[in-house]
Amino acid sequence: MESRHYIRFLFFFVGIATLLAITWNNLPYAPPDATEDFDCTTYSSWCTSKNRFQSKPLKEPAKSTSHHHDHASDTPHHPLDPLTVKEINRVRTILTSHELFKNSFPYAFHSIT
Repeated sequence: MESRHYIRFLFFFVGIATLLAITWNNLPYAPPDATEDFDCTTYSSWCTSKNRFQSKPLKEPAKSTSHHHDHASDTPHHPLDPLTVKEINRVRTILTSHELFKNSFPYAFHSIT
């Protein structure tokens, strides 16, 4: 009876050891050429290195493309786009003209549902 348990344990242990050895030997290596396997223009995050300790420094730092945009002149392009400033101001005037909000304290608009 003990020999059965020993054989099961030995078979289980050898199987797990083999699985771990195969995993450790094969997984740390990248595919032969990742740029051919992945479309690096579409999936650029898959083709970059995620090694934070030995990462390559940037040759040319990215230039700041921040430009000030007048949000008052925004127009929605899709029905699910967030409300523009004009639309929020219009909703605010409609609500303040309503009887429930006439005698209330000043309030802040955080979201409209």
